[in-house]
Amino acid sequence: MPGMIVHKPFLTILVYVLALVDGCCRFQEEVLGVPIGLFPAGTHGITQQTDEKMPSFDDIVNELQDKIFDEAVQAYGQAGFERWRNKPYHGRPAKAEYMGAATGTCGDTIRIFLHIENDVVCDAGFGTDGCGSSQVSGSMAAELAVNKTCEEVAAITGETVLEALGGPDCMPEEDRHCTRLAANALHEALGDYYFKTLGSRES
Repeated sequence: MPGMIVHKPFLTILVYVLALVDGCCRFQEEVLGVPIGLFPAGTHGITQQTDEKMPSFDDIVNELQDKIFDEAVQAYGQAGFERWRNKPYHGRPAKAEYMGAATGTCGDTIRIFLHIENDVVCDAGFGTDGCGSSQVSGSMAAELAVNKTCEEVAAITGETVLEALGGPDCMPEEDRHCTRLAANALHEALGDYYFKTLGSRES
């Protein structure tokens, strides 16, 4: 389970911890005037001098990033990891006229944006405030919609998205609902297209 990717409360705590570490290091160097890891013997309660330097803020961040990346590969596989990092189809295309959104019980919301001409999806994009699983699911749903007819898009399900990502092993079981969330958002965007198109035709 990629805890540091999925759980937003953990990320919030992590940011505070990193800020605290950075603040302590700056206090030691700027206020006390002592380089990190080089407190003289008997100073500030430290009785032995050491040549070992405390890890820098950048070192801590890099180590945490490596752990996050390792967990992402384990959770999503290499292809899913690359999608999580690069987020293809992220954002609203300039010509996208139609939008659909779906919110899960987990609190994550996925939005899908579509540009449709002659009942064919010419471009698509996604946005989400959710976890890594929501990100890769939204990305794949948008990708699956491109160059498909509206009828074909309507047939895309959460299982379709999951299989396109690599199957059940590509995502933690407790996160697979995100694929259904992405499909629902896609259908909502398609519904927005039909609503606006039928309305304009009737008028």
